[in-house]
Amino acid sequence: MAKRHWLEAIQQRLSTKGLPPAYIRRLTDELADHFDDVKEDGMNEAAETISRLGEADQLADAAIAAYRRQTFFGRHPSAKFLVFGVSPLIAMFLVFVLACLGVAAVGAMAEWCGVRLFGKDWFGRIDSTILNWVFAAVTAIGPATLVALFYCRAAARLALRKGWMLASCVVVGFVAMLPFHRVVLSELPGKSIWTIGLGLPPTMVQYVQLLIPLAVGLWFVCSGRKRSISDGRLPTAD
Repeated sequence: MAKRHWLEAIQQRLSTKGLPPAYIRRLTDELADHFDDVKEDGMNEAAETISRLGEADQLADAAIAAYRRQTFFGRHPSAKFLVFGVSPLIAMFLVFVLACLGVAAVGAMAEWCGVRLFGKDWFGRIDSTILNWVFAAVTAIGPATLVALFYCRAAARLALRKGWMLASCVVVGFVAMLPFHRVVLSELPGKSIWTIGLGLPPTMVQYVQLLIPLAVGLWFVCSGRKRSISDGRLPTAD
């Protein structure tokens, strides 16, 4: 059973670090064969064989380092800062602008069709505070959550350190926190006002816009995003 526990410990550590299942499976297969060769050559006990080959944590760390050196980001460390530190700022800004344009386009289309979507006949009974939350959810909170998820999943698939996930989410959250909305509805056609601005100190809505992406990053960091090997099992232990 020592062999199986040794292989499972290596597999678990590699999975925790987000290495691809195919890479983990290939590596554990090779280690299992190497284990059998070393044991048969010297007729060693399992514990002695493991001692010769290396402890699970040592081998896993070496495999992680080797895998990262094979990747683009492993060969170009500065690119990680550009992709996971700078591009989230640009991505969140663009997504926010597109979301606002989308809301404006929906309102304009409704007006063109004769439906005053942003008038008191539709939203007159809704408190303005709730309406501000709705606009924030559509243009900032929702998009920020999606952008944070995108960068966290990308970092996990590339087996990067979890700190890059959190860094991306901090940038996304900071950009998402800055904008605020003010919606004033009017009974007169075309007189409703939707104001978008950037402001500090943050309001309650802006704090939520900041905290949601951070929560996404913390969830990924704390959960470890373990990847299970979907097909294939570890070789049968002795």
